[in-house]
Amino acid sequence: MAKFDINKEKIDLVYLWCDNSDKNWSEKKAYWQKQLGLTPDTENTTADCRFRNNDELKYSLRSIEKFAPWINKIFIVTDNQIPNWLDTNNPKIEVVFHKDFIEEEYLPCFNSAALEFHLHKIKGLSEYFLYANDDMFLGRPAKKTNFFTKSGKIIERINPLTYTEEQIKNAEVFVNTIYADVNKSLFLSNAKMYEKFGFLPNFVNTHNFTAHKKSLYKECCDVFKDEIHKLSLNKFRSNSCVERHLIFYYQDYKKQLVRKIVPTNFQQSKLLCKSKYNLSRFFTNFEYITLHLGKIYSPYSPEVILEEKPLLFCINDTSCSRERHRKLSLNMINKYFPERSTFEKKEQINICLACDDSYVLYCTTAIKSIIDNASKNSFLNFYLLNKSLTEKNKGIIEKIANTKNSKITFRQVKASDFADCPIPENSHFSIETYFRLKIPSLFPNIDKMLYIDCDTITLGDITELWNFDISDSLAAACQDKNNVDYLKEFVGNHPYFNAGILLINSKKWREHNIEAKCFEFVKNYTNKILWVDQDVLNVILAHNIKFFDADWNLQYNPTYDVVSYIYKDSEIKLIHYITKNKPWNTSVPAKYAKYYYKYAFKTPWKLKTLKNYINSVILTRIPMLHNIVEDRRLLNRLKNEVQNKRVVLWGASLYLKKLIKYHNLNTPEIIGIIDRDPGKSGQRMGKYQIYHPNSLKSLNPDEIISSVVNHPKMKDFISEELSKQNLDIEINAKIFNK
Repeated sequence: MAKFDINKEKIDLVYLWCDNSDKNWSEKKAYWQKQLGLTPDTENTTADCRFRNNDELKYSLRSIEKFAPWINKIFIVTDNQIPNWLDTNNPKIEVVFHKDFIEEEYLPCFNSAALEFHLHKIKGLSEYFLYANDDMFLGRPAKKTNFFTKSGKIIERINPLTYTEEQIKNAEVFVNTIYADVNKSLFLSNAKMYEKFGFLPNFVNTHNFTAHKKSLYKECCDVFKDEIHKLSLNKFRSNSCVERHLIFYYQDYKKQLVRKIVPTNFQQSKLLCKSKYNLSRFFTNFEYITLHLGKIYSPYSPEVILEEKPLLFCINDTSCSRERHRKLSLNMINKYFPERSTFEKKEQINICLACDDSYVLYCTTAIKSIIDNASKNSFLNFYLLNKSLTEKNKGIIEKIANTKNSKITFRQVKASDFADCPIPENSHFSIETYFRLKIPSLFPNIDKMLYIDCDTITLGDITELWNFDISDSLAAACQDKNNVDYLKEFVGNHPYFNAGILLINSKKWREHNIEAKCFEFVKNYTNKILWVDQDVLNVILAHNIKFFDADWNLQYNPTYDVVSYIYKDSEIKLIHYITKNKPWNTSVPAKYAKYYYKYAFKTPWKLKTLKNYINSVILTRIPMLHNIVEDRRLLNRLKNEVQNKRVVLWGASLYLKKLIKYHNLNTPEIIGIIDRDPGKSGQRMGKYQIYHPNSLKSLNPDEIISSVVNHPKMKDFISEELSKQNLDIEINAKIFNK
């Protein structure tokens, strides 16, 4: 027969847990307190510290996954409650309600001491198991042999007691001389062992993970069934009953327990003293530390846990603890275990984009980059706003966006709702840019949404941006470099932000009626809107928006690159390809195009992506050839436009000068160049003379062509000048918009 080895045995873990913020549970507790005449602040019965949920269970489970992955099943015992963050689909987790293993006559039960005597009845519990409260943690890698000997005996960390046989024999008298309720129960448990077996254990176990053998546990409960029945009838803890120490004493009596003496609370506080003369701390490898929050015998800071990294530690909430104590301990434990465990539900991140069929490739590429770089502990809920998408394109997007960690929902939007929203002529904007204004009303059950433009590539974990705190703001965005003097009457000196990446507090938007205010501004101040919805949002959200760092919205313009010299590639978390010059159509070499193509090639549009790559990356690496190709295209458009007309070009730009010089432009239909700079009047560009706008009447052209590259408002400026002179001349601002 093979020799027994605890390392080959399954070991389960049992927690007791409750949530005092649960209204139904609290009302039930209050009802029974009143029925039994108990005050709400009795230390050993109804004190808040015995029931307060500080989310310790979440972190305790993180410690288990990190330092004791050998744990088999984890049973969480509750009174019809389930932590809202707990992933009950995890195969290791099983939530057990009191009614599942405790007799009805003992329910409801708010008495943890009573619950502990029934744990062996949990269905499916392994023979060897650990028991813990939710405020107990592992601080470094643990082995099964930290809790059981190799032969299966139980290892218990204890402090010796000094009860005498005389005190035990006069238990009814002596117990009344004990001040603390917990010490009364401890003494009574010793007395019961002496009464039953003539055995005086005389120790107290530390408040931390304890090891048990189920068959021995049951045997103890059978031996002391009368005492346990009396205890279980008490809905709250009582100082006149035995407690779980009886289990350890019985294990010791049966010679199945190995005592391991550890420092008392007083000794521990001495060892943890930070004095430079305290060499004992330097040489002590702490096996356990207990923080008794607010107690004078725990004078050390919670940070001592991070410094010492004990095998076991406990954060014991007490009647003396205050919010500041709990906050300090929670900060410490969050530093110790910052990463989610697989026992927690994935963090739900809501991400909204907007596009039409012409932009599906770029939208899908943006989505792919987000998915590939997001934490696997997050679940991405994508919402795609559109006025109409083909079923074919929807199917392709779903293949990319629907994964085990993400899903996409399509939401159709009525374009007619945005009929009054202005789109500058010859600009690269579309009506979809305004869709974000209605996000909070389109998704009334979502309180927080991250909006991301489709012309972006995400390189960081989007969870980081999602967790940016906007609880006291309407939104968060990144500052923009645009000059916004034209909005100063509305925003004052408030910084202008880029709305391409916008973290929206949807709940506050609805409360403050932000959507209606946005559309009211559109209606009343259409002539003030240059950068479409971004201008609207800057006006309405001014003074109630927070700013996140530029690494989450690196606004890159390849024709005016002011960022690549500031940021290392490794520092960039999201690239936003602003302006008309995108990686797939840029006419100049784009430093960050490589990131777009990395993810675009992962979409089904590989052939189209390859064509774009050749045109915008390969050719741009041969500047002379690329410029010749682009210039020839523009010249052909210009020559076709001016046939059989008398035309003037508006704007003596450097680009026009280069075009005339290098391509020897000499088209007789072009009768001159107009420029508002009086210093240029009378000068020449190649074959053409430069005139001031005042010369338009004498020149009498059929058409004016704007030669200022990519200026969406140039047509408006020319129209204004013509209106002043009472001239009616056709304006063309399309030719030089590349």
